[in-house]
Amino acid sequence: MITTDDIRQVPEAPMHDLTQLARRFPQGFIERKDGIDYVAHHVVTQRLLSIVGPFDFELVEIIRGDVAAAAPVPNGKSRRARAGTSALHNVVVGGVWRLTCEVDGRRVRIEEIGDVGDVHNWPHDGARLKDAASDALKRCAMRLGLGLHLWAQEHYFLDRQLWAILEQPGSTAEAEEAVARQPGPAGEEPDGLEAPAAEPDAGDGSGAVAPDAAGSAEEHAADPADDQLDLAEQRAADRGRQRRGRTTGEGSPARSGRGRRRPVPADDSAQPARRMPVRGMAEWEQPDKGLAERFEALVEAAEVSVADAREFLRRSPHYSGVSDPRNMHGPTLARLVERMGQKGADGASGLAAFRAKVEEVLGSKSG
Repeated sequence: MITTDDIRQVPEAPMHDLTQLARRFPQGFIERKDGIDYVAHHVVTQRLLSIVGPFDFELVEIIRGDVAAAAPVPNGKSRRARAGTSALHNVVVGGVWRLTCEVDGRRVRIEEIGDVGDVHNWPHDGARLKDAASDALKRCAMRLGLGLHLWAQEHYFLDRQLWAILEQPGSTAEAEEAVARQPGPAGEEPDGLEAPAAEPDAGDGSGAVAPDAAGSAEEHAADPADDQLDLAEQRAADRGRQRRGRTTGEGSPARSGRGRRRPVPADDSAQPARRMPVRGMAEWEQPDKGLAERFEALVEAAEVSVADAREFLRRSPHYSGVSDPRNMHGPTLARLVERMGQKGADGASGLAAFRAKVEEVLGSKSG
């Protein structure tokens, strides 16, 4: 059950919280048991707190019941299965909890049932209730969109639909149709609310980045590493022109409105970011060990810490939440390394562009 009250949201305001809640978990957080994908309770709690802040989680009802005895299974995997279990009467088998939080200015209350996975697995009712609470919290979070992709699997589209609404405000039906025409992303959606396509600086009417001699425009548009570093090179050059403009009158005016998100330009200069394949997908390719070492050497040469470089990869909308270069898709890492080693047409180096992009994504100067 979901209810809302205290509606303070401005009509047609972007659903930023909901979009964040709908993000997929990175593959590294997803575990598998008995053929079912799941994310641990503590991971769900951290994601929920990071988006909605403090929340209330109340026990509404304790559900008790009887559990039948289980006969011994001689070939069972566990000692308990081989020994069998006795019948239990009037023990905790589940409960109902209520989650209350604020999402995009709305006070939301959700009630869900939590189940005790294996009643015989716990020594007393207190432990059983704790297990049921963990299950109920994850189910409440799922009703908000958090972890919903684990239930929906290949039918999950909410993250892309919400992102389409943020990029091109319109009806929900139009956004769903737009999503249906696109292939699904390989991994989680971008962290934060930055649009996945190149975002022009204020005063720059095009936002386009011309391809260099390394390949055609089509080749560049197909690789996420190009989008990241081409944009960083352009912005590094813009910053240089702005610095010169303060003393010579050259260049574009200083950028205004920093920190505010702007809509994606509705022209060919803003192409959607392509998601990198991740481990476990058919198209994923293991990168060479030497390639990962080369990337780390370039990171050091760019005067970026290993921790900042990995956090940049994790937050980037292009790398599907993967932070370790050894787990990246081989061709994507190869292109990123190539770009980092190049020189731009205006003399800006790939290393400087990478450092600028890291600073931009992390929101602070990396060391």
